[in-house]
Amino acid sequence: MIPITEFEQTALEKLLDAECLFIGNRFDGAVYMAGYALEIAFKVRLCKENGLTEFPESDEEFKAHDLYHWKKHFSVKLVKQCSVYTKIKEEYQNEWSSVQD
Repeated sequence: MIPITEFEQTALEKLLDAECLFIGNRFDGAVYMAGYALEIAFKVRLCKENGLTEFPESDEEFKAHDLYHWKKHFSVKLVKQCSVYTKIKEEYQNEWSSVQD
């Protein structure tokens, strides 16, 4: 298991990586890294909302916490499980449409 605080730090580091890539005009890499940071951030959020203090690592740990379906890849399904989904959808409708596409 990975402590949530460590996982949050990883998300911030990936976001900084995305910013560096963006500044260096490496746009494809920046978008990829920003998406990775978002994936981690949403997984952290879901763990917190489910009362977990650590992020499961193995398949068995995921299945035990009923989190297995969002282990491998970021998706709209992952975002919809977070309590902030409605707020994101309402406040950032245009941006959210781009993300979904």
